[in-house]
Amino acid sequence: MTMEVLLAVEGISDVRRARLLVDRWLEDNVDWFDPDHPEVYRSYIGVDHGCEFVEIKTIVKLRREVGHKAFGGGRFGGPHPGGDAGTLQDLRILLTHHDLAPDVILWVRDTDGDAKRSVVAANYIRDQGETDRFILGYAHEAGEAWVLVGWSAESEAERAAEAMVERLSTRKLHRDAHVFPHHGDLSVKWVVSELGLGGAREEHALLRAWGLPDATVEDCGLAAFRRAMDTHAGLRRALGLGPAVDSNGV
Repeated sequence: MTMEVLLAVEGISDVRRARLLVDRWLEDNVDWFDPDHPEVYRSYIGVDHGCEFVEIKTIVKLRREVGHKAFGGGRFGGPHPGGDAGTLQDLRILLTHHDLAPDVILWVRDTDGDAKRSVVAANYIRDQGETDRFILGYAHEAGEAWVLVGWSAESEAERAAEAMVERLSTRKLHRDAHVFPHHGDLSVKWVVSELGLGGAREEHALLRAWGLPDATVEDCGLAAFRRAMDTHAGLRRALGLGPAVDSNGV
Protein backbone atom coordinates (compact mmCIF):
# COMPACT_ATOMS: atom_id res chain seq x y z
CA MET A 1 0.00 0.00 0.00
CA THR A 2 1.60 3.25 -1.19
CA MET A 3 0.62 6.47 0.59
CA GLU A 4 0.65 9.65 -1.51
CA VAL A 5 1.93 12.70 0.36
CA LEU A 6 1.80 16.28 -0.84
CA LEU A 7 4.78 18.01 0.74
CA ALA A 8 4.53 21.78 1.32
CA VAL A 9 7.75 23.23 2.73
CA GLU A 10 9.88 26.37 2.85
CA GLY A 11 12.92 24.98 1.04
CA ILE A 12 14.97 21.98 0.01
CA SER A 13 16.47 21.46 3.48
CA ASP A 14 12.94 21.03 4.85
CA VAL A 15 12.22 18.44 2.15
CA ARG A 16 15.18 16.40 3.34
CA ARG A 17 14.25 16.65 7.01
CA ALA A 18 10.55 15.99 6.52
CA ARG A 19 11.12 12.92 4.39
CA LEU A 20 13.63 11.55 6.88
CA LEU A 21 11.12 11.92 9.73
CA VAL A 22 8.29 10.38 7.71
CA ASP A 23 10.43 7.32 7.05
CA ARG A 24 11.39 7.07 10.71
CA TRP A 25 7.71 7.32 11.69
CA LEU A 26 6.87 4.56 9.21
CA GLU A 27 9.68 2.40 10.54
CA ASP A 28 8.40 2.88 14.11
CA ASN A 29 4.71 2.36 13.36
CA VAL A 30 4.28 0.10 10.33
CA ASP A 31 5.28 -3.51 10.92
CA TRP A 32 5.77 -4.27 7.23
CA PHE A 33 7.77 -1.15 6.37
CA ASP A 34 11.13 -1.86 4.74
CA PRO A 35 13.52 1.11 5.28
CA ASP A 36 15.68 -0.10 2.40
CA HIS A 37 12.79 0.42 -0.04
CA PRO A 38 10.70 3.28 1.38
CA GLU A 39 9.39 4.26 -2.06
CA VAL A 40 7.16 1.19 -1.98
CA TYR A 41 5.24 2.67 0.96
CA ARG A 42 5.14 6.42 0.29
CA SER A 43 5.38 8.72 -2.68
CA TYR A 44 5.58 12.51 -2.80
CA ILE A 45 3.92 15.05 -5.03
CA GLY A 46 3.82 18.82 -5.35
CA VAL A 47 1.39 21.03 -7.22
CA ASP A 48 3.29 21.09 -10.51
CA HIS A 49 3.49 17.91 -12.54
CA GLY A 50 6.66 15.93 -11.86
CA CYS A 51 7.63 17.89 -8.72
CA GLU A 52 7.81 16.10 -5.38
CA PHE A 53 7.11 19.16 -3.21
CA VAL A 54 5.76 22.70 -3.35
CA GLU A 55 7.50 25.67 -1.79
CA ILE A 56 5.08 27.54 0.45
CA LYS A 57 6.35 30.92 -0.78
CA THR A 58 5.17 30.07 -4.32
CA ILE A 59 1.63 29.01 -3.41
CA VAL A 60 0.06 32.48 -3.59
CA LYS A 61 1.59 33.10 -7.03
CA LEU A 62 0.42 29.71 -8.29
CA ARG A 63 -3.12 30.37 -7.04
CA ARG A 64 -3.21 33.77 -8.75
CA GLU A 65 -2.19 32.12 -12.00
CA VAL A 66 -5.21 29.79 -11.92
CA GLY A 67 -7.58 32.49 -10.67
CA HIS A 68 -9.93 32.46 -7.72
CA LYS A 69 -13.47 33.29 -8.91
CA ALA A 70 -14.00 29.80 -10.27
CA PHE A 71 -13.69 28.46 -6.74
CA GLY A 72 -16.17 30.69 -4.97
CA GLY A 73 -19.22 29.50 -3.11
CA GLY A 74 -19.46 27.61 0.15
CA ARG A 75 -16.14 25.85 0.03
CA PHE A 76 -13.82 28.76 -0.71
CA GLY A 77 -16.16 31.74 -0.52
CA GLY A 78 -16.05 34.63 1.92
CA PRO A 79 -13.17 36.94 2.83
CA HIS A 80 -9.71 35.63 2.08
CA PRO A 81 -8.11 34.80 5.46
CA GLY A 82 -4.78 36.30 6.47
CA GLY A 83 -1.44 34.79 7.38
CA ASP A 84 -0.86 31.09 6.93
CA ALA A 85 -4.62 30.49 6.85
CA GLY A 86 -4.75 32.35 3.56
CA THR A 87 -1.86 30.36 2.12
CA LEU A 88 -3.46 27.12 3.22
CA GLN A 89 -6.69 28.16 1.51
CA ASP A 90 -4.74 28.95 -1.65
CA LEU A 91 -3.21 25.48 -1.51
CA ARG A 92 -6.66 23.93 -1.19
CA ILE A 93 -7.77 25.92 -4.25
CA LEU A 94 -4.78 24.59 -6.20
CA LEU A 95 -5.59 21.02 -5.20
CA THR A 96 -9.13 21.45 -6.49
CA HIS A 97 -7.95 23.11 -9.70
CA HIS A 98 -5.44 20.37 -10.48
CA ASP A 99 -7.77 17.58 -9.28
CA LEU A 100 -5.21 16.38 -6.74
CA ALA A 101 -6.30 14.17 -3.85
CA PRO A 102 -3.23 13.11 -1.84
CA ASP A 103 -3.77 10.88 1.16
CA VAL A 104 -1.90 13.32 3.38
CA ILE A 105 -0.77 16.93 3.04
CA LEU A 106 2.37 17.54 5.07
CA TRP A 107 2.83 21.26 5.81
CA VAL A 108 6.24 21.97 7.35
CA ARG A 109 7.52 25.48 7.97
CA ASP A 110 9.25 27.84 10.41
CA THR A 111 7.51 30.11 12.89
CA ASP A 112 10.25 32.74 12.46
CA GLY A 113 9.59 33.66 16.07
CA ASP A 114 5.84 34.16 15.56
CA ALA A 115 4.21 31.58 17.83
CA LYS A 116 0.73 32.59 16.60
CA ARG A 117 1.56 31.41 13.07
CA SER A 118 0.93 27.78 13.97
CA VAL A 119 -2.21 28.63 15.96
CA VAL A 120 -3.75 30.49 13.00
CA ALA A 121 -3.01 27.56 10.70
CA ALA A 122 -4.36 24.94 13.11
CA ASN A 123 -7.57 26.91 13.67
CA TYR A 124 -8.12 27.26 9.93
CA ILE A 125 -7.61 23.55 9.26
CA ARG A 126 -9.98 22.66 12.11
CA ASP A 127 -12.65 25.14 11.01
CA GLN A 128 -12.51 23.83 7.42
CA GLY A 129 -12.87 20.22 8.54
CA GLU A 130 -9.50 19.32 7.00
CA THR A 131 -7.80 17.77 10.03
CA ASP A 132 -7.86 14.33 8.40
CA ARG A 133 -5.88 15.62 5.40
CA PHE A 134 -3.36 18.12 6.78
CA ILE A 135 -0.49 17.46 9.17
CA LEU A 136 1.06 20.72 10.41
CA GLY A 137 4.69 20.87 11.49
CA TYR A 138 5.98 24.20 12.79
CA ALA A 139 9.64 24.54 13.78
CA HIS A 140 10.32 27.25 16.36
CA GLU A 141 12.03 29.34 15.26
CA ALA A 142 13.53 27.50 12.28
CA GLY A 143 13.87 23.94 11.04
CA GLU A 144 17.49 23.86 12.11
CA ALA A 145 16.29 24.00 15.74
CA TRP A 146 14.98 20.44 15.33
CA VAL A 147 18.51 19.40 14.40
CA LEU A 148 20.25 21.35 17.16
CA VAL A 149 18.11 19.94 19.95
CA GLY A 150 19.35 16.45 19.07
CA TRP A 151 22.97 17.40 18.42
CA SER A 152 25.90 16.66 20.70
CA ALA A 153 29.60 17.21 20.04
CA GLU A 154 31.41 14.02 19.02
CA SER A 155 34.87 15.31 18.07
CA GLU A 156 37.44 17.86 19.20
CA ALA A 157 36.52 20.10 16.28
CA GLU A 158 32.84 19.97 17.20
CA ARG A 159 33.56 20.60 20.88
CA ALA A 160 35.67 23.62 19.92
CA ALA A 161 32.87 24.91 17.66
CA GLU A 162 30.36 24.41 20.45
CA ALA A 163 32.53 26.35 22.90
CA MET A 164 32.90 29.17 20.38
CA VAL A 165 29.14 29.40 19.87
CA GLU A 166 28.49 29.42 23.60
CA ARG A 167 31.05 32.17 24.15
CA LEU A 168 29.00 34.34 21.78
CA SER A 169 25.74 33.59 23.53
CA THR A 170 24.30 34.03 27.00
CA ARG A 171 22.44 30.75 26.52
CA LYS A 172 23.63 27.17 26.65
CA LEU A 173 23.44 25.47 23.27
CA HIS A 174 21.83 22.17 24.24
CA ARG A 175 19.22 23.44 26.65
CA ASP A 176 18.02 26.43 24.66
CA ALA A 177 18.94 25.72 21.06
CA HIS A 178 15.37 26.49 20.00
CA VAL A 179 15.50 30.07 21.27
CA PHE A 180 18.44 31.30 19.21
CA PRO A 181 16.87 34.19 17.30
CA HIS A 182 16.03 33.39 13.71
CA HIS A 183 17.55 36.66 12.51
CA GLY A 184 20.82 38.17 13.61
CA ASP A 185 24.29 36.97 14.52
CA LEU A 186 23.11 33.94 16.46
CA SER A 187 20.40 32.55 14.18
CA VAL A 188 20.00 28.79 14.29
CA LYS A 189 21.04 28.66 10.65
CA TRP A 190 24.31 30.40 11.55
CA VAL A 191 24.88 28.07 14.50
CA VAL A 192 24.32 25.00 12.33
CA SER A 193 26.79 26.37 9.80
CA GLU A 194 29.42 27.09 12.47
CA LEU A 195 29.03 23.60 13.92
CA GLY A 196 29.53 22.08 10.50
CA LEU A 197 26.25 20.20 10.68
CA GLY A 198 25.22 18.67 7.41
CA GLY A 199 24.77 15.37 5.66
CA ALA A 200 24.98 12.31 7.89
CA ARG A 201 25.68 14.38 11.03
CA GLU A 202 22.51 16.38 10.51
CA GLU A 203 20.48 13.23 9.92
CA HIS A 204 21.94 11.62 13.04
CA ALA A 205 21.08 14.65 15.16
CA LEU A 206 17.55 14.94 13.76
CA LEU A 207 16.76 11.28 14.32
CA ARG A 208 18.16 11.50 17.84
CA ALA A 209 15.92 14.51 18.49
CA TRP A 210 12.92 12.53 17.18
CA GLY A 211 13.49 9.94 19.88
CA LEU A 212 13.82 12.41 22.78
CA PRO A 213 11.02 12.90 25.35
CA ASP A 214 8.34 15.47 24.62
CA ALA A 215 9.55 17.80 27.36
CA THR A 216 12.96 18.07 25.70
CA VAL A 217 11.67 18.86 22.19
CA GLU A 218 8.47 20.74 23.08
CA ASP A 219 9.71 24.31 22.74
CA CYS A 220 11.23 23.81 19.30
CA GLY A 221 7.95 22.40 17.98
CA LEU A 222 9.16 18.88 17.24
CA ALA A 223 7.06 17.25 19.96
CA ALA A 224 3.86 18.76 18.55
CA PHE A 225 4.73 17.55 15.05
CA ARG A 226 5.43 14.04 16.35
CA ARG A 227 2.11 13.95 18.22
CA ALA A 228 0.31 15.18 15.11
CA MET A 229 1.74 12.30 13.09
CA ASP A 230 1.08 9.73 15.81
CA THR A 231 -2.61 10.62 16.08
CA HIS A 232 -3.43 11.61 12.51
CA ALA A 233 -6.47 9.66 11.33
CA GLY A 234 -5.85 10.25 7.63
CA LEU A 235 -2.25 9.08 7.81
CA ARG A 236 -3.21 5.91 9.66
CA ARG A 237 -6.13 5.23 7.33
CA ALA A 238 -3.93 5.58 4.25
CA LEU A 239 -1.62 2.91 5.63
CA GLY A 240 -4.38 0.57 6.77
CA LEU A 241 -3.59 1.14 10.44
CA GLY A 242 -6.12 1.23 13.24
CA PRO A 243 -6.86 4.35 15.28
CA ALA A 244 -4.11 5.61 17.56
CA VAL A 245 -4.28 4.61 21.22
CA ASP A 246 -3.18 6.79 24.09
CA SER A 247 -1.13 5.76 27.09
CA ASN A 248 -4.30 4.47 28.81
CA GLY A 249 -5.03 2.13 25.93
CA VAL A 250 -8.01 4.17 24.66
